[in-house]
Amino acid sequence: METVILGAGLAGISAARNCNGTIFEKEKDIGGTCRSIKEQGFIFDLGIHVLHTKNRYVLDLLMEHKNLNLKAKRRLAWIYSHKRLTKYPFQVNTYGLPKDIIAQCLNGFINRTAKPKGKYDNYEDWVYANFGAGISDHFYLPYSEKFWTVKAKELTTDWLDLRIPQPDLEDIIKGAISVQKKEFGPNAIFRYPVNGGIQRIAESMHRSDRKIIFSKEAVKIDLDKHRIHFNDHSSTTYKYLISTIPLPELLKIIVGVPKEVIKAGEALRYNSILCINLGIKKQNINSAHWIYFPENKIAAFRISFPGNFSRFTVPEEWSSLQAEVSYSKDRPIGYKDITEKVIKDLIKTKILKAKDKIKLINAKHIKYAYIIYDHNRINNLKIINKFLRAHNIYGSGRYGQWEYFWMDEAILSGKKIAHEIGKKIK
Repeated sequence: METVILGAGLAGISAARNCNGTIFEKEKDIGGTCRSIKEQGFIFDLGIHVLHTKNRYVLDLLMEHKNLNLKAKRRLAWIYSHKRLTKYPFQVNTYGLPKDIIAQCLNGFINRTAKPKGKYDNYEDWVYANFGAGISDHFYLPYSEKFWTVKAKELTTDWLDLRIPQPDLEDIIKGAISVQKKEFGPNAIFRYPVNGGIQRIAESMHRSDRKIIFSKEAVKIDLDKHRIHFNDHSSTTYKYLISTIPLPELLKIIVGVPKEVIKAGEALRYNSILCINLGIKKQNINSAHWIYFPENKIAAFRISFPGNFSRFTVPEEWSSLQAEVSYSKDRPIGYKDITEKVIKDLIKTKILKAKDKIKLINAKHIKYAYIIYDHNRINNLKIINKFLRAHNIYGSGRYGQWEYFWMDEAILSGKKIAHEIGKKIK
């Protein structure tokens, strides 16, 4: 084969749309981490996935599929801290918190000593420069360390882009004295499929003339023979290889990787997510789309309510809830029974009542969830990509490129790599 693609997630499908390549997927279904799990009438995604993009190519690509039926939603997100619920994002929604906390947040923002638009070596310094001590200490730093599982000083600022809203003083004051009607951030309006969960986006992108072969896990890549061996003892050759599988896993199956490249791959850091899914015998359990929990006494860093993304993700007269717990080798899960802890936390925070009937409980681990942008990441990627490119192997997507991609960025990365290879073929 001329072009082989490993992985049928958004990046892999996007690459296949833009080149004459065959996809080999280790699972029995399409979507990668944008898959949706169906059980007992409930649909759960692998963590929160919503589409928020202004990219014309991505919008046109998805809107051309009438059966996809993406519905626009106005985000309703909250933060639980100091035993209170306040609107997200924290910096412009401190109204409702204890008065001394509000005062600390306002004073900290007003008395910032560093220039927000300066260059900063690490995320902690950037947060203090942009928001001051109060907002940083009461939300951004504790939430960051809970979510990423590493200290904020260990993170660079390469991943920020437009991900964190940076309002002015007027907005922060308004949000301290009353509930904000104005929404902030790139996902204030998002789109979600009416039917089938987030997996419907991947399904709609797939072209019927582009072949996907399922249950094919690559277990060995022979660089000299340009041959990929699979778990069922079959194999295929390639001239160009597009890989969307996580870089550390890819390097493990390539024969003859230099020690320097192996070392660089082993140094790549990431967090993992445990999704605890609950089906609850109760209608309209909560009106929110999701709620953040920055405090460590609560196990989950975020919970969401799939029925509020689409009512067709839950059976009639039921609700569903997903709790996400972050972990890594730097910060393993510290509870013997994490599901029991999560349910107790939900009762303690009054999201659930002790008498609520829970019909469904399941847990899904996402080993590779979010890329950790530490200070060695860029150099390690240079070493890895130099080696891979020399052998006509091209990474694509969040894990293949080791980037904090949103859904639209993953789609665009597949297109970009396919076009790059297309120029070589011509």
